[in-house]
Amino acid sequence: MKKLYWTKKGDDYLLKNDEEVLLSLFFKLSGTSSFIINNKEYIISKKGFWNPGYFIKHNEEYILKLTHHFWGSNGKIVFNDGTEYTTDYKTRGGLKLRLTEEDREILAYKTQFVNSRPVMNFQVSENMLDADKLLIMAALGMTIYTTIFGEDGTSDADTATFLLMVS
Repeated sequence: MKKLYWTKKGDDYLLKNDEEVLLSLFFKLSGTSSFIINNKEYIISKKGFWNPGYFIKHNEEYILKLTHHFWGSNGKIVFNDGTEYTTDYKTRGGLKLRLTEEDREILAYKTQFVNSRPVMNFQVSENMLDADKLLIMAALGMTIYTTIFGEDGTSDADTATFLLMVS
């Protein structure tokens, strides 16, 4: 994969490699979101408030579970094959969400301000070898990032404007 980047088309968020769409995310701020990779549909659900968890299913089988510590700023991602990753986010100085394997960053979503407007910076590390897991975690990361971004009172239109500015 050369350069991955997010774009928005209508209500869908697309993760692209050059012009090829690798992932289509159908994000819902409240409720269940879904995404498609290689014609396979995955469902993302969120449960809990104080210790929230995200769950991804394909054909009713759990593919991934993300459990958070209290207040949800740190969490553990476990795939159904037992592979584990971690996630953390910070809101000081702009929102930053990282997905890591041990101490190696795999994916990062960061808010930067350009001309006083929020712009998302999406970074992918070359450390991840499993493309399917990388795409699943990219969908999870975008869902969490967009949810946190929307929790500050911005409307869906504001979120759409934010994501249209993705570089």
